[in-house]
Amino acid sequence: MKIYEVLRSYSSTEVHHVKANNEEEALEKFEDGEYSHYKTYDGDYDDLIQVCNDDGPWELDDYEEEYGEFES
Repeated sequence: MKIYEVLRSYSSTEVHHVKANNEEEALEKFEDGEYSHYKTYDGDYDDLIQVCNDDGPWELDDYEEEYGEFES
């Protein structure tokens, strides 16, 4: 049996408050970290679920050597 890495993601939206004179300045200040975090909204899971193993799947022994005992 092999170990596969499976990815599932979801949407997350952060809301920040930025004190500025206009939209351009607000974006610049946000990029410079000059903002106050207000809220984070978590959305639904995306429909896409994918297997992502750049090096291919692991053999159980190789996986446990790198990450420790596999817990299912």
